Amino acid sequence: MDLSIRKTGCTEKRFLCTPPVFMIATQHRFICPKKGAVMFIAENLILALAKMLDIALTLYMWIIIARAVISWVNPDPYNPIVMFLYRVTEPVLAPVRRWLPFRNLGIDISPIIVIMAIIFLQNFLVRSMMQMATTMR
Repeated sequence: MDLSIRKTGCTEKRFLCTPPVFMIATQHRFICPKKGAVMFIAENLILALAKMLDIALTLYMWIIIARAVISWVNPDPYNPIVMFLYRVTEPVLAPVRRWLPFRNLGIDISPIIVIMAIIFLQNFLVRSMMQMATTMR
């Protein structure tokens, strides 16, 4: 069986190919990718990105919860885990703390606000991406 690749345009109307397209020659026929195959790939890409974003947001939410729980006790500031939690969460929590009008209450509610923002992103952005991907079929 002679398999060769030829750079050409697709002439059949049932395929969506913009010239030039690489088509595979099998015996004397050329195979052009179908429109559904391109949409299938785009759908899977968007679904994978949505799932990865959902996992990352969930992981970050648990990191914020761990930092809030650790802040209730007096942790060793030189502990590597405590240093990691502070380094990862402080870039997000510090601007929220500055934005809050009642900073001197003695209780830090910035983790609650950030967790609520994460839940909003999971319910709005991730679900929108998943619905967009499923409507591409």
